[in-house]
Amino acid sequence: MLHDSLKAPEMTITNSSRLFFSLMTLAAVLLFSLATFLTLHQMRRGSAVNSKKVVQVIVDTDIGPWTDDVGSMAVLHSWADAGRLKILGIVSNNAYPGAAPVIDALNSYFHRPQIPIGITKNEDAYANAGILGWPEWLLANSDKYPHLNVQNNSQAEDAVQLYRRILAKSSSKNGGITILSIGYLTNLAALLASPPDHLSPLNGTELVRSKVKRLVAMAGRFPSGLETNLKNQTAAAQQALHHWPTPVTFVGFEVGTAIRCGSNLLHPENGTSVEKDSPVSKIFEMYVQHRGRLDGCFDQVAAYILVAGLEPFYETVKGRIEIAANGSNQWVGDDELQEAGLLGQQVYIRQKAGVSSDTITKAIDELMER
Repeated sequence: MLHDSLKAPEMTITNSSRLFFSLMTLAAVLLFSLATFLTLHQMRRGSAVNSKKVVQVIVDTDIGPWTDDVGSMAVLHSWADAGRLKILGIVSNNAYPGAAPVIDALNSYFHRPQIPIGITKNEDAYANAGILGWPEWLLANSDKYPHLNVQNNSQAEDAVQLYRRILAKSSSKNGGITILSIGYLTNLAALLASPPDHLSPLNGTELVRSKVKRLVAMAGRFPSGLETNLKNQTAAAQQALHHWPTPVTFVGFEVGTAIRCGSNLLHPENGTSVEKDSPVSKIFEMYVQHRGRLDGCFDQVAAYILVAGLEPFYETVKGRIEIAANGSNQWVGDDELQEAGLLGQQVYIRQKAGVSSDTITKAIDELMER
């Protein structure tokens, strides 16, 4: 009896242990399944986020004459704030006194004073601050908008050297850098013509082909016409755009003149997020006071599609640009290129039928609220 009485509890403990281990196994399976689900969900979510790659860009601007110059700077820095864009450097193709300090002042306002700045050293470069006088106003108010890194143009690096330094240093292979040209083609022509140096054993064309993914250029009027960025510095435009070795996306005059950006900057009391001392807002006010209206949204469109892409607002037309001696341009269609045995790497954008200009304006205006 004693043996049996002792044996019964042993059987009870064994059954309890089996039940306990069964429950633990079931719990482990459930936890593993849940962890697997969460991991896969996070991977899918992360994949969706990572699919929006950060665009690496060098900006080539004629900063100064018009509001679209400063408007595009606001758009670019907004993209950078959102983690969608990395500005590797900004160069000026306009050589008026103060051009480089103006870039420095704007970069500092947008909390990126570390961005390298270059300027054309070409004696024949275009040099005009425009009739509005906003560059002078910005530099005169250095207490609010300091330009501590660059006091004058001589302190800025030669634009071609800065291009070569950034491109040579980049670890991107098969073209990872985008160039945004929102002005004259002076620097880009000089870049292509640059010889090998201490920065790279490649000449300019080889360096661009190796490191530049594409060129986005606000230039020309399509399918044909005359536009300022090609009319001025025409020889440079021909050299750069007739021989550019990687894909080019053109934003023509007709695209920018179809919309008017910046009305939100003039009325910050209407619930916009414009800063109280915004130089962007002030410059737009100066323009409207002088001209009585808002200007076209030229450079801003180029800065917008640089990151956002074409959809849902724009579509492309394939072909190649041809620039005449007077700066006017013609578009050679893709069919004509194929007949001639040539491969087109160039497109110009056009607004899709049925797309409201107001919708595009709203999307860009939100990025300019700085």
